Amino acid sequence: AYVKQILPQVRPRVETLSQVMPLAGHFFAGLPTLTKESFESVKLEDEELVKLLQFLVWRFEGVSAWNKETLLNEVKLLAEHFDLKMKAFLAPVFIAITGSTSSTSVMDAMAILGSDVTRARLRSAIEVLGGVSKKQAKRFEKEFREIA
Repeated sequence: AYVKQILPQVRPRVETLSQVMPLAGHFFAGLPTLTKESFESVKLEDEELVKLLQFLVWRFEGVSAWNKETLLNEVKLLAEHFDLKMKAFLAPVFIAITGSTSSTSVMDAMAILGSDVTRARLRSAIEVLGGVSKKQAKRFEKEFREIA
């Protein structure tokens, strides 16, 4: 059943079997191997980047129906809060979830990977980027509570 969910994501993007693993490897691996440099292409300051990922973890913790539509609604809400277009908002999420800047749809990937794996990958990316200090956590929590 798991592989059947992945095939529709990969099939339109590949011509040979050797192209499958680079595109779909993140579905079968643990945490992606990330470094701070993995996020160099993201056009956000480090603190804003960490805050974006942390807010997404917190929003996802409240999701009971884990599916693409629900996740998309959460992402849209936060993209609006951060005043970012969807593509710009999803750029660091893409890297955190897939370990790459190009792969299958990150929204589909999160839906297929499930809540625990998705949140673990986001938390791992936050740590790679330096984590959240106690001082930052207080500021972040205050701002997060103000989101509708």
